[in-house]
Amino acid sequence: MNIWIFNHYVAAPGDFGITRHLDLARELKSKKHNVTIFASSYNHWERKEKKVFPTGEKYLVEYIDGIRFVWVKTKPYNNNGYSRILNILSYWWNLKSVKYNQFNEKPDIVLGSIMHHLAGWVAYKIAKKYKAKFVFEERDLWPESLIHLAGVSRKNPIVKILARYETFMYEKASKIIVLFDKAPEYVKSKGIEEKKIVYLPNGADIKRNNYIKKIDILEEHIDILKSKTVIGYTGSLSLANNMDRILEIANRMKNDKEYLFVFVGEGSYKKNLISEVSNKGLNNCLFFPPVSKEDLPSVLAYFDYGIMSLKHSPLYDFGFSLNKLYDYMSADLPIIIDTSIEDNIVKNYNLGISGNNLDDIIFLIKTIEKEQYQKMKKNSKAYFLENHDWAVLGNKFEREVMEIL
Repeated sequence: MNIWIFNHYVAAPGDFGITRHLDLARELKSKKHNVTIFASSYNHWERKEKKVFPTGEKYLVEYIDGIRFVWVKTKPYNNNGYSRILNILSYWWNLKSVKYNQFNEKPDIVLGSIMHHLAGWVAYKIAKKYKAKFVFEERDLWPESLIHLAGVSRKNPIVKILARYETFMYEKASKIIVLFDKAPEYVKSKGIEEKKIVYLPNGADIKRNNYIKKIDILEEHIDILKSKTVIGYTGSLSLANNMDRILEIANRMKNDKEYLFVFVGEGSYKKNLISEVSNKGLNNCLFFPPVSKEDLPSVLAYFDYGIMSLKHSPLYDFGFSLNKLYDYMSADLPIIIDTSIEDNIVKNYNLGISGNNLDDIIFLIKTIEKEQYQKMKKNSKAYFLENHDWAVLGNKFEREVMEIL
């Protein structure tokens, strides 16, 4: 089958960023399906153009691991302001220049993934043009994310437009993919029949763990890393990821000399974090630049725990599906999660330490026994292999999404 995926923010092998559709495409390719991904050539996480375009060209075609990438030239940007809007609009506009007939085949399935809404719209129009099945992937619930995370009123015109867009996509799609475990209930509340909805969360590719290597920037600190219990964070260092809460845990444990907090990533809040570490005189924190997804398992091999924090929001009543959670699991790491959500997999399946009181979390970190720690490691890996390895998720996509054919 021929599957076309429209997602502005797909990271290529070796680049920084989210590899959800790259990993899915690899699994589908192993099952003899042909996959084409239409993505921006401007890397969102590095804020960098990754391709060299001949003069006047608005897209490039490249084959990686047997997967066809159509890299769309988009406007550069450095923040979430006006320039990023132009970046989004240029993705939509330059897709109009793509000569789709050059591929010598028609798509059977067209998937539109909304990290932004124009990707979903283009996918719908392409599916309609080629009489293909349209699959709508709602990565975040819109407009609920805008309401609960940004505090925008339901009466706001933008919210009303996004709500109408969401309903339209639900109605037109042959299948609707959601990433949160309780999101199917949200979609059903909009009058959509259950058989159209597929819960396909994020995951990680366990095969990347076959290539563990030494990471030079970490090896420079190997003596201290080996002598401490390392509590590590990977991913975006941003306010959205509640970094202040994680830093406060480090602050309260600054006199516990056996613990070290390691942050690997970039983000709008990184300079603030480094400044806070300096101002508070914290000697238990190290910061490193981000690494590619291929190198991430090698970084995680230096950790004893993976840590994350979720802001309190009604949005999380629908669940959550953060990539770092499954990266931690795939590396056998017990997870420390600061969250007000009582019903979460870390707590329910004994995958680590869960709570919303920082002193309670710290007490559990400091008093955990070796046997319990090993049990959490084992549980974390087992839960991952059963539910979030991309081999499992690829099978689920083929079984539950491709049944529409």
